[in-house]
Amino acid sequence: MTTPHCIVITGASSGIGAALALHYAAPGVTLILIARNETRLATIATAARAKGATVEAASIDTRDTATITTYLTTSDTTHPIDLLIANAGVLEGRTADGTIEDFATAARVIEINLLGALATIHAILPAMRSRKRGHIALVSSLAAFSPLTDAPAYSASKSGLLSYGLALRAALAGTGVTVSVACPGYVESAMTDTHIGEQPMKLKAPQAATLIARGIAANQAVIGFPRPLYLGSLLSTIIPEPLRLQSVGRHEPGESRGTVGRRPQLRVKPAGVDPRPPVGRRRARPDRPAIPPGHPLAQRTRGSPGQRGHDLPQRCGCLARCASFGAD
Repeated sequence: MTTPHCIVITGASSGIGAALALHYAAPGVTLILIARNETRLATIATAARAKGATVEAASIDTRDTATITTYLTTSDTTHPIDLLIANAGVLEGRTADGTIEDFATAARVIEINLLGALATIHAILPAMRSRKRGHIALVSSLAAFSPLTDAPAYSASKSGLLSYGLALRAALAGTGVTVSVACPGYVESAMTDTHIGEQPMKLKAPQAATLIARGIAANQAVIGFPRPLYLGSLLSTIIPEPLRLQSVGRHEPGESRGTVGRRPQLRVKPAGVDPRPPVGRRRARPDRPAIPPGHPLAQRTRGSPGQRGHDLPQRCGCLARCASFGAD
């Protein structure tokens, strides 16, 4: 797309949203910044003005459809909006004690992350279509491809953003209005600070903002990064479930861990130790009882020369099938 002169960013008070505001801030650019935290938003607005941008800041909850619609349609009449970045979102899910999110939590996450984004888009879309120009960017996540077991509703909301964004991009083809969906991995922010567990290849917010802005300029359909995790997340949608579960890792309650991009842990054997049993020798199974005297297997001996022999087995695996198995 051409260089945007008026940009709307929701969730602009921290993380990726704040970094995008400072990335685009420059003389001749008007930024319309929206977030719920008024104090943090004012700090970002001041920093953007220091870089020469004209800034309007509004503390609005995107779930308030009437307010967000009125505010954006009014702003668009004064400063026609070239670029909308729907970034507002929250992350909630499994807690440290292993408790799964309840319905109220799940509904709140989906309402903010998905429905709030759609309300923002449709407040601006009619004006963009009438001008036959404009770009809409939805900030989703790699969790849209590889769901986080810690955060089912968050993952569902991000999958919804991805599907909606790609469908809207196709629906608007040829109208002059374009759509991109950003799918970042872990990015430093107040939101990811609450996430329990591993966060591989975590990026700083300015790095993520640069990658998203570059993808928007190139009109990419999906802006996925970091690349290794993005490709891994794509593969996770087609590999068999047992492999997928192994690759993302399983955990017990109280060991809540993130799953996007996690790799299986390799087991490294100690130096000089061969974990395989000697050739021809059965591995001892501590979960099997010792062979009682008189059991047929106890009569087996090493094979004759020239034949593959074996040592006397140490445990019996036939359990209930064996008539000779008696109580101790």
